[in-house]
Amino acid sequence: MAYAQQEIPDGVDPEKQITQNLYCGSCGFNLRYARFVGRCSECGNVYNARPLKMEGIFLPHSIRFPLVDMVLGVFLCLASFFWIRRGVGTPADRGFLAFGGISAALGVFTLVYAVKQAMRFVRFHGILRRIQCEDD
Repeated sequence: MAYAQQEIPDGVDPEKQITQNLYCGSCGFNLRYARFVGRCSECGNVYNARPLKMEGIFLPHSIRFPLVDMVLGVFLCLASFFWIRRGVGTPADRGFLAFGGISAALGVFTLVYAVKQAMRFVRFHGILRRIQCEDD
């Protein structure tokens, strides 16, 4: 599908300003005709839209929901309680106690990572909905 060449308005310098639809990576605001480097006028997010940088710009790529990470984190936390309980009983089973502590730490870190990824997933789809509504 070929897109028609869009007319650049008077007063817009294509060497210093964005001439196509680029969206803020934080709120989804269309940065068209804004300067290549600056702050989003809607949310204040710092962006750099120079072709080699592209920082703070919404780049549409698939972000998956971290279901596997959440399941793994919950499994590690539950298993760690079993190993810790088993290691508390006798001095000979202290290895279970250490293994339980390590798996508990890994489970907590995995859950924290999964929650952060879930928040990114929700934010990504919110921005995507805003862009799709703007295009309609």
